[in-house]
Amino acid sequence: MSESVTVLLFSVLRERLGWHEKEIPWREGMSPQTLWEELIEGDRGGVAPAIDHTFVPWSAPIKPGDEIAFVPPVAGG
Repeated sequence: MSESVTVLLFSVLRERLGWHEKEIPWREGMSPQTLWEELIEGDRGGVAPAIDHTFVPWSAPIKPGDEIAFVPPVAGG
């Protein structure tokens, strides 16, 4: 198992930060909240975190090899 995690950004987050995918070394105690604070910062503004294609709370634990996505709200009609 990999000792890293993959972080994915979509839509306005990808445009704002200039990247779509990053591999980050895994650390004990890592959660979507700690990744957001480290990589993105600022207001979450309705963004939802997902681990391995499942939406999770911001405090959910991340394991080595997980894929974490930050999904901004979408508009439709």
